[in-house]
Formats: sequence, structure tokens, C-alpha cells
Amino acid sequence: MTGTLQGNTLSLRHNSIDNRGSVTGLNGLTLNSTGRLTNSGDLLSQKSLTLSAGDVTNSGRLQGRTSP
Repeated sequence: MTGTLQGNTLSLRHNSIDNRGSVTGLNGLTLNSTGRLTNSGDLLSQKSLTLSAGDVTNSGRLQGRTSP
């Protein structure tokens, strides 16, 4: 995926995810992959960021807020 994807709360599910752009879930971002999740872009949330994958490779930016 390239370009920009932004929403209030985003949830993406796919066999494999390859992000080279910017994905922003303002109130939450969840990415689920049964295979590989590759990120060389931005995966951002002002609230929770949840990643689930068989294999994760990250050379980009991951940002989420922790719960108090």
C-alpha cells in the first residue's frame, strides 16, 4: 500500500500487508495479517495501535499511545 489512508478508527485484515505510505487511525489502528506485515512507512494512532502477524518487518515508524 502506498499513499495515505486515514480514518477515525481503522481495522485492516489481509493475508499479507506491505505498507510504504501513511496509515493513520486517529482513535485506533488495528492491522491483522495471517502472513507477513512489512512497514517502511508510517503506522500511526493517537490512541491504540495493535499489530498481529505471523512475521513483522519494520523499517518505518510505529506510533500509538499506551493506556494509563
